[in-house]
Amino acid sequence: MNIVAPTLEEIEYVIDMPEVSYSPPAFTVTTVPIEHNLCGALVYKAYYDSTEIAADEEFLSYSGSGGSLTAEFLDKATYGYLIDTTVPYSLTAEFANWPSATNPTVSTSTATSDVLYLDPCDHLTTFTPATQDNIPDDTYSGTEFSWNLIEFTVVPTFCIPTVTYTISNVSGPSLLRTEPNGTHDYTSFFTNYDLTLDSDSTGPADGELLVSASQSHYDNQELAPGTYTFTLMCTDQKGNSVTTTFTWTLLDPCLNPTIVQYEWDPYYLSYTISDTVYVPYVSYTWEPSFCRQTMTYT
Repeated sequence: MNIVAPTLEEIEYVIDMPEVSYSPPAFTVTTVPIEHNLCGALVYKAYYDSTEIAADEEFLSYSGSGGSLTAEFLDKATYGYLIDTTVPYSLTAEFANWPSATNPTVSTSTATSDVLYLDPCDHLTTFTPATQDNIPDDTYSGTEFSWNLIEFTVVPTFCIPTVTYTISNVSGPSLLRTEPNGTHDYTSFFTNYDLTLDSDSTGPADGELLVSASQSHYDNQELAPGTYTFTLMCTDQKGNSVTTTFTWTLLDPCLNPTIVQYEWDPYYLSYTISDTVYVPYVSYTWEPSFCRQTMTYT
C-alpha cells in the first residue's frame, strides 16, 4: 500500500493585504495487487518552515485534516522583513489506524511547496491619475509660469515614495517653416522641472515645472503658436505606468495686436507751387513691438 502525495501550489501572499486561502488537492492511496479500503482514513499534519502548524500560527494556519491552508494577514510595519522571501510549507499524510510512530513500515507521504511573500508596492490596490491644472495662456510675454504636480492616488499609501513621475511627451503645433503639417515633438524642449519628490534645494521646487515663451521663441519659431499637450506619467516600482495630460496654449500676439497711430497736423501739408513737398512719415506703434516685422504698408 502506498499513500501518494499531490503536487502543492506555491502560496503567494502580498504583505499587508487580506489573508489568502488555499485548498490542497487530496492525497490518494494505491493498493497492490487488489484495490481496497481496509486500512481506513488518512490523517494530515501541516508544517510551516519545518515546524508543525499550531492552531494559533501567525504565518500559516491549517483548518484540519484535509482542509485548507490560510496565509494570515501580516502588516508591513511588523513583517516587512519577509518581503521577497520564500518559506517552505508541507503536508504529511498517514493512516489514522496505522500511525507511523508505532508502525514504521507503513506508508506515509509528504508534499512540499513554498509560501512566497510579495512586496505590496509591486501590487498596488489603487493606482490612478489625478486631474492636473493647465498652465495659463500666454502671448510670448516672457513671463515664467509655474505648474505644480497634483500627486496620483497610490494605495497602500506607504508606497507613495516608491512611485516616480516624469513628463514623458510634449506634443504641440507644427513648426511651419520646416513642418507645415501635423504636430511637433517638444519633449526635449521642456526639461526645466523637478518631479523627484526628495526635498532637494536646487532648481525648480519638488513637483514644479517652469515654462516661458519670449519674442525670440516667436521670431525663431522655436515655439509655434498653438496648444501644447504635456503627458504626465507615473510609474510604480514594478514598471507599471498610468498617465494624464495638461496643456499650455501660446496665442499668436500678432493676429490682434494693438496699433496706435500718432496724430499729426494736416495743415502741415501746405504747398508752394513748383516746390517739392514730402509728406511727413505717419508714425505707428505696435504692442507687442516685435509684431512690427509682420506689418505691411499700402
